Amino acid sequence: MDLSQVLIPPPSTPPPEQQDEIIPEAEQLQQDDVGEEQEEEMEEEEEEEEDRPRKMRGRRKWEVLRTWDRTALLDTEINADILQSATEKMEQSGLVEWPAARTSQKTLGLWTLLHSYRRDSGHTDVECYACPLHNRCACPVQIRVSRNATRVWMEYSGGEHTQARCHQVDRSKKLNFKQRIAVAKVVKVNPAATSGDVRMALQRLSPSGKVQPGLARSVRSVVKLQKKMTFCSMAGGQVVTNSFASIAALGERLWFGDILRKHNSGEHHFSDPHEVFCIGNVAPEAAGEEIFLNLATVWSILNLARGLASGWPNTLCGDGTGKVSKYQVTMVSFGINSIPAKFNTLNYCIGPVENCDIFVQSWEGVSATWYSLMNDWKCCPMSYEDCRVCALISQFKIQADVAKSLQTKELIHKAKSDNTDHFRNFAATIGALPLTCDVHGSGVVSQFLISSWYFLSHVSPQLFRIILDLISSILRREGRCMMCIMAT
Repeated sequence: MDLSQVLIPPPSTPPPEQQDEIIPEAEQLQQDDVGEEQEEEMEEEEEEEEDRPRKMRGRRKWEVLRTWDRTALLDTEINADILQSATEKMEQSGLVEWPAARTSQKTLGLWTLLHSYRRDSGHTDVECYACPLHNRCACPVQIRVSRNATRVWMEYSGGEHTQARCHQVDRSKKLNFKQRIAVAKVVKVNPAATSGDVRMALQRLSPSGKVQPGLARSVRSVVKLQKKMTFCSMAGGQVVTNSFASIAALGERLWFGDILRKHNSGEHHFSDPHEVFCIGNVAPEAAGEEIFLNLATVWSILNLARGLASGWPNTLCGDGTGKVSKYQVTMVSFGINSIPAKFNTLNYCIGPVENCDIFVQSWEGVSATWYSLMNDWKCCPMSYEDCRVCALISQFKIQADVAKSLQTKELIHKAKSDNTDHFRNFAATIGALPLTCDVHGSGVVSQFLISSWYFLSHVSPQLFRIILDLISSILRREGRCMMCIMAT
């Protein structure tokens, strides 16, 4: 008798319906990743479902809140009054902000669109809005805006809109509305924060916003949604995805030519020097297939004026980052060099590849915007506090070196970058003297960092400034950057 048959029974073959499919380890890991992504998507859908208003059954009793005459007022004035009235009605409950779950959802302040329809044989348009805590706290208050050819009126139903009556009990299965507001505040302050950073900040800063470890995934989904809303607000309402077409649409919305036209005509006053606008975009016929987006601000473009007003010839510095994403996209930036070894940014440009063409196109946007600000921009008579853009432009226009550059069209004297042929070709294209950075050529970046630290740690700031003034003549004569001087 064979003992192996007694001690080790043969494996039994299960029925076909009970057999498990044998999955390789790599495929199993891939399925796990897909499962996590699906769970995150389900989490976001649940968050949206909790915030999505539902139509309430039953007949409501509506009371008129305000009425406007369309024959006596403009639609823009009526819409502004409607928004103010809706905001005042919402502030009665103590809710002054709420992170919306979807960027495509139409809102009126914090009120979320419930449904819209037509009545009176199609002559009256009606929009009903619900409180954003309609599902979470069973808030019964709604407002309704009706419009016909002659008048507009706002109504409300559901009684008094107070926190004690409408927002006392939160029935959400995930984060309550106080925690969501706390998460939104942290993301607004630091849009680059991760969900882990947000949770740590809530533990320290907001006692009412503390989140249990089991809700970490809910925090991640809310952070993701709030980042979309924050970027959409920064982009002027444009929703940007990973597609080239959405990036082209963003450039069209932020186009500097439209800003210049609206400012000069008085349609829209542009007064923030740090507001981003587009100075170069892909051609409309190539939108969705190619990528090119050149961004700048008034403050960054005026770095050219600061360099000219200093009395030194402008030295243009530029470089590219190479491929910065899986879509083979590169970023190129220009700046004006100043003492001590400061790179004063002019623009940020993304394109397909780092070559001479992208340098030329990027610089054409910068130079065209510079001359438009100096020659075509109509400065308003407001004070510096009311319009910083016009005040800055007016201050630089009266500088002698800036005025001379505008007459002679001599903007850049020298151009410096790393040891690449395409940048030297670009410098020759714009008529600048191409310079080679000695630090990039000799590989003494680490020696520069060590020597500069030793120099600054043993010399007083006053003496350091005196030495910089002494070697400034070397910079002007040889056109070498401060990093090269300090390294050698």
